[in-house]
Amino acid sequence: MKVLILTVPTGGGHMSTGRAIEKYLSERGHQARILDVYKYAGKIWGGGVEKGYLASTKFYRVPKIMNDFLRIHTNISRQSM
Repeated sequence: MKVLILTVPTGGGHMSTGRAIEKYLSERGHQARILDVYKYAGKIWGGGVEKGYLASTKFYRVPKIMNDFLRIHTNISRQSM
C-alpha cells in the first residue's frame, strides 16, 4: 500500500506524529511518504497559518476545546452503537 502523510511543522508534534506513522507503515512493508504542506502552500500562507495556530494554543485554549470536542464526540458515538 502507498500512503501519503500530509503534515505541517507547527509546534513539532505534527511532524513527530507523521514520522511515527511513516516508520510504523514502513516496518510493515508499506510505502509511506511525508509531505510538508507548507512547502507547497507558500511562505506567506504557511507562515500565517503557523502563527495563527501557535497564537490559538496560547490564547484561546485550543487544546482544552479539542479535548472537550473529542470527549463529546466519543460519548455520542458510543450512544449510537
